[in-house]
Amino acid sequence: MWATVDRTKSVESSIVFGLVGPWGSGKSSILGWIKDHASASEISSPWSVVSFNPWDYSDPTSAQLGFFAELASAFGRHRGRKVRASIAKFGRALSPLLSVGSLLGLDPGRAVDGLANIIEGEQSVNRTRSQLIRELSALRRPVLVIIDDIDRISGDELLQTLKIVRQLGRLPYVHYLLSFDESTVFDAISGSSLVGNGGRSRAREYMDKVVQVRFDLPRIRPVDSLELLNRGLNEIGEATAFLLDERGTNRFSEAYGRFLTLRLDTPRAIRRFLTQVRMYAPMLAGEVDAADFLVLTWLRTAEPGVYAMLQAHRDSFVGSAERLLYVPTTTQGDERRKIRDEWSMRIRDAGTRGSDVDGVIEALSFLFPVFASKCGTEFRDDDVSFSSRVANSDYFDRYFSFGVLDDDISDVVVERALTVVASDPLAEGESVAQVRAALGFNPALTVDKITRVIAQKQLTAPNVYRWLTPVYIQLRRRQGVVSPDHTIERTVASRLAQMTSKQQTDALLAILEQGGAPLAVSALDRARGLGRYGGRTFSADETQLKPIRMAFASMLRASESTPLQMDQLTRSDAWSWLRVDPAGFADWIHDWSERIGDLDSIAFFVVSATSHGSYGTTVRLSSFDAETASTFFSLENVCAQHEEEIASADLVVNDPFDGLDDTPDNRRRTLLSALQQWRQKP
Repeated sequence: MWATVDRTKSVESSIVFGLVGPWGSGKSSILGWIKDHASASEISSPWSVVSFNPWDYSDPTSAQLGFFAELASAFGRHRGRKVRASIAKFGRALSPLLSVGSLLGLDPGRAVDGLANIIEGEQSVNRTRSQLIRELSALRRPVLVIIDDIDRISGDELLQTLKIVRQLGRLPYVHYLLSFDESTVFDAISGSSLVGNGGRSRAREYMDKVVQVRFDLPRIRPVDSLELLNRGLNEIGEATAFLLDERGTNRFSEAYGRFLTLRLDTPRAIRRFLTQVRMYAPMLAGEVDAADFLVLTWLRTAEPGVYAMLQAHRDSFVGSAERLLYVPTTTQGDERRKIRDEWSMRIRDAGTRGSDVDGVIEALSFLFPVFASKCGTEFRDDDVSFSSRVANSDYFDRYFSFGVLDDDISDVVVERALTVVASDPLAEGESVAQVRAALGFNPALTVDKITRVIAQKQLTAPNVYRWLTPVYIQLRRRQGVVSPDHTIERTVASRLAQMTSKQQTDALLAILEQGGAPLAVSALDRARGLGRYGGRTFSADETQLKPIRMAFASMLRASESTPLQMDQLTRSDAWSWLRVDPAGFADWIHDWSERIGDLDSIAFFVVSATSHGSYGTTVRLSSFDAETASTFFSLENVCAQHEEEIASADLVVNDPFDGLDDTPDNRRRTLLSALQQWRQKP
């Protein structure tokens, strides 16, 4: 393209080039490239390049004045001084003198004299134009006037600009490069009185008279779009540490293939997107899901109305991390189509073009499984954790506030704190202090973050578990069936199953050192059942169980717990111990049987339940687990030894919601009644 333009440097007659392409196709970048080439060739080929921006002026007269000012600036103060003066004269002949004088830097007093001369007819437009032509022909200095985006001005301004180029500005060695979207220009000209009823065909004929040489920009190839996007994202990642891991790369690649490729299809669209990413990525690096951030950034850039709608309809899109892992398809058939039509209308009302609605629905389905389950396209992503996704209610606000809110804690801070305690569990630094503070005002969310880092980083350092155990102990007496201590138990169980035998032993010993026998048995109990969910199971060996057995028995002695009487939390731990270490449990309960008798010991196997899942509220007795009890005691012998007491027992019917309170007496009553019924079974 530049070679074609450069060949006109010795052509005297003015030539108009047209750089034609749709909006966003890279026309402005091409113009910049041409300017650079013209400047690089200044020594051997003294081009002068000026830019004229008609949208900088409020009316046609000002635009005309501005044009001549830019043209005059193309000529130096020495060699081109005479031409500058002639351009000034030509401008004075065409426009109000005082305005031209001010614009071109002439003395206002002399300008008044010039105005008098014009009025007196001493200078005519033709005479000054002829003089300017002669001087430009003699100077032989090529000038390229670049006019970008003439399609973005009004119809009247466009016609005025084309008039300047076609009539007033046709001067020797002065060439023009116009940049425009042809369809938009045709629409603007068709709506003017210039072409009458001729419509677009007449508009095309008019532009053909203006432009002699066309450069039509081809549509950017998909491979080039992808290269431009990848290069930009890599540069941002290196500059901001906002990086896509393998999983994030796979997810974003799917999003690009499914819906982004149709919208990131011009250099301008890609640059706008990358600019937004570059601005906000440093604020959220390590704090959000990278793939979600990129797709949401595209929505904010390309569909701001939809972006705002997400916040207005927050509850329709978000859920907890646990809920998001198991979102079923909730609608089918006509109902699904109806809901999709309703959302399509909302999306159109938010400013989305009709042809783009399906792509936006795809984007929302990618980001929000709850939305996808109702009316969108479901994206299969079995491996993903929803912990930091925009669909997670705990993280949604981060994406819109571009940072961590006051009632939250930075994921980066949590990761930094765990790095510190992995070296020294007693270390106190800013990050560790922030995590401790967050455990006080938002324990559930903070524990989620702690355990996620442990799982993602596959931490095995004993110091991590040495530090985590006191956190667990402090949290475990908080009320709630689903509570932070359960999250810690699940994470420790999962990690133990992935460790080597030595790592398991070291981690368990670190837990026990901090009085964590309940955590050890609860985690081991959960590890036994991981196979139900496709995970690796783990059962401790005798070497690992021995210190746990000693620590748990010691804890029971310290709390003065007996099989008949212990608090609900300790009893729950004892049941875990029973399943993890039946031999150790057997020694303990048989020891108590010798001390308090077999009935009071077997009363341990009366199952209890906490109303509404709240420890320490109302604990009621439910039933007797005869099957488990029979693995430690001979129920036939017990019934024979206590036949008279069992036979005279009152019938007790318990259930978790309307049973007897969990007291030693009620446990004994429930046991006797249960043994009475058990004995009567065939």
